[in-house]
Amino acid sequence: MPRNARYNPLALVASAVALPALWLPTFVARPSRVMPIGEPVGLWQAPLAPAGWALAVLWALIAVAALLPTARGRAPLLGLLTAVLTGLLTAGVGWGSLRLHGDDPMIRIGLAGGGWLMLASCGLVWLAVRAEAGRWLWLPALAGLLAWVSVPYGGLGMVAEYRISPESYHDALLQHLRLVAAALPLTLALGLPLGIAAYRWQAAEAPVLAVAGFLQTLPSVALYGLLLPLLSLQGKTWTLSGLGAACVLIPLAVWLLCRFGPVGRWLAAALAVSGTLALLPLLGVALHNLLEYARPWQDTLHWHQPLAEHGLRGLGVAPAVTVLTLYGLLPVVVQTHLGLRAVPAAAREAARGMGMRPMEVFRLVELPLALPYLVEGLRGSLLLLVGLASLAVLVNGGGLGYYLMRGVEQAVLDMVLLGAVSVAALALAVDALLRGLVQWLTPEGVRP
Repeated sequence: MPRNARYNPLALVASAVALPALWLPTFVARPSRVMPIGEPVGLWQAPLAPAGWALAVLWALIAVAALLPTARGRAPLLGLLTAVLTGLLTAGVGWGSLRLHGDDPMIRIGLAGGGWLMLASCGLVWLAVRAEAGRWLWLPALAGLLAWVSVPYGGLGMVAEYRISPESYHDALLQHLRLVAAALPLTLALGLPLGIAAYRWQAAEAPVLAVAGFLQTLPSVALYGLLLPLLSLQGKTWTLSGLGAACVLIPLAVWLLCRFGPVGRWLAAALAVSGTLALLPLLGVALHNLLEYARPWQDTLHWHQPLAEHGLRGLGVAPAVTVLTLYGLLPVVVQTHLGLRAVPAAAREAARGMGMRPMEVFRLVELPLALPYLVEGLRGSLLLLVGLASLAVLVNGGGLGYYLMRGVEQAVLDMVLLGAVSVAALALAVDALLRGLVQWLTPEGVRP
């Protein structure tokens, strides 16, 4: 949004959505965890009426503030009103659910359509404040944090679902993080060289970008199904000693093929890609196990046993990390390619004029200038990994997807919401952290 805009359209849209939502049911009270239908509760009913009036006034004030003609007056007022709104909504969800829950241990309280629309509108107002002046975002962030740590949320159905077995939730969360942490280094190790190759060699640009884009079009469930027999066969027939021999022979064969002209180089590239894909699942399992057990692994290696004994199977961690790695490639490859292309030619010429060698130009000039793009690629890839790790449960990989699948199977809405909200919160935290890093790395003169 232009800084000199005469009004804030995002804040107006948020108010236009939120004001009618005040008359929709805000909470729903279900008799038990397995009942999908419950009694709707609106803001204007007896226990919640004061909160309804306060929210109505707040949304009206936000609409008025959005119409102020100058950004200098709008930004601080919107920041202050958004802080009050965030604190009120965060506290209202906790206190409202607690009041409606009462002493009945079986009842489950959840948000209804009006409540979700209110939270979505609050998110739009956050975007409106960031568009006006991001420096005011600390106000609503602080208000939301203070309300969150000071208000009990025991009345919410999601919290009640968590309290049934907090150990299971913590295990699922840690497994989700382990899957992402195991796939991310492999994604960067593959994506960065591929993006550099697409920039350096014109012949490689189209194939690399096309393959990275094609991987995004494959349905993840279909890719899991394709990998299941392949990884099962590989785990049964390969051993660590055979894999070590392949790691020596394949690079040697690639080096020899590169000496036989263009056809040999294409064959060498195909062999290198095939060898990397064959090695990828075992590397993923090794990284995951290192994160899970955090103990020396040398004593657990058996060089002449099948790789299945080391975790390389058609189900489990191996297909989960492999699929995550392949899906996370596109943002890293594309942003690396774009970042290097965006380096001004004058900067390269100046570096060459100073006597820098090609590798020094890349390391000291091109890479630092492309760094914001690289972090942007990391952000996009990490967001994909956080979301797609939910599907690892389909191949017995664990993670927060367990709550999504079991909740749907058992028709327990609170279990579904517990998994979905946790994944969304992880994604939002990653996005905010890496966006801030991109902003910090971008030179001040070219910041948007």
